[in-house]
Amino acid sequence: EVFKADINRLKKVNGVGESTAVMLAAMGETFTRVSKVKSNKKYVYKTHEDFKNLAVSRLSNQMNEKVMIFCFDSAKRLKKEIVISEGNESTSSVDVRKAVQAVIDCNATSAILAHNHPSGLAVPSDEDVCTTKRVAVALNTVEIHLVDHIVVADDDFVSMSQSGFYRADEC
Repeated sequence: EVFKADINRLKKVNGVGESTAVMLAAMGETFTRVSKVKSNKKYVYKTHEDFKNLAVSRLSNQMNEKVMIFCFDSAKRLKKEIVISEGNESTSSVDVRKAVQAVIDCNATSAILAHNHPSGLAVPSDEDVCTTKRVAVALNTVEIHLVDHIVVADDDFVSMSQSGFYRADEC
């Protein structure tokens, strides 16, 4: 939690001054950047474990909820990753049109939706399930397959397709 805190919050701690707060915040940012999996455009994402590792590397240890969409070509190589929404500590809305447009713009054939729960629980909410289905239906109308929606909480995750919250063949 210390490395996730912003500078002003850190300075409120007894004995933490400006320099220490800046150093702790910088250490947190450095850790986040170093721990990210480098996207390799030639790497083929084959398994849910591959997709999970990608989502966790991008979304763990975030203070606010963030929604991303990962675009893949027909060989399941990552074409692009896009932040489609950033919210507060407990919520972030998804503009379905923006999500679909982002995937179309990168000429993808499939996509993975992912977002984090800063609260620490990776269990999808009813709204998460509803949003997933809406995005899947919209993508399906333009012949793009939504493979999964992954919810990340720190280093934990839930694959909505593997957990039965969403079935790609339903849409």
